[in-house]
Formats: sequence, C-alpha cells, structure tokens
Amino acid sequence: MDDAAPAPTAPPPREGVPRGHARRAWASGLAFAVLLAAIAWWWRDRAPPAAPAEASIAVLPFTTLSDAREDRYFAEGLSVEMLNALAGVPGLKVAACQRATGGDRPR
Repeated sequence: MDDAAPAPTAPPPREGVPRGHARRAWASGLAFAVLLAAIAWWWRDRAPPAAPAEASIAVLPFTTLSDAREDRYFAEGLSVEMLNALAGVPGLKVAACQRATGGDRPR
C-alpha cells in the first residue's frame, strides 16, 4: 500500500480580488472607454461657432450730471475722441449716436 498515489488536495485559496469583482472592474473600465470615445466623436463633429459678418460698435454720447458749461464740453469732447479713436481701427465700423435735442450745445 506504499505505492498508492497521494489523495488530491484542494488548491490553495487565491489571494487578491475575487473573480466577480474583477469582471465588474473590467466592465466599468470598458464602459468608461466607450463613453470617452462617444464624447470625442461628438466633439469632433461639432460645427465651429459662426463668426460675425462685420465688426461694428456704437458710441453713445456722454452726459454730465452738473450744470457747468465746461463739464458739458468735456462730455461731448470725450465722445468725439472715443469715436475718432475707434474709427481708426481697421475693419471696425463705428456708428455715433447724436442727441436729437440741442440741450448740450452752447447758445
């Protein structure tokens, strides 16, 4: 009876992540990769924002809160200077809005 083969024993327990958890981790990673690929595909196909046809700006008149005549000249001069400075920018259309009333003009 010495010649008898030893009885098979159970394999030692595996250490680490259980098999079910590893499958879930792979499935989660695959789902995340597919999500990233879908976002990249959507981002690539987006149309660029439409550029404006022409750049333009309007210069509105300044007003003064005091009754001093010098302040009115200053406010009007500031509007004119801003209009002239912006008119020198190439490719920019500048519109000036004038007052309908002549209240700020000297008499």
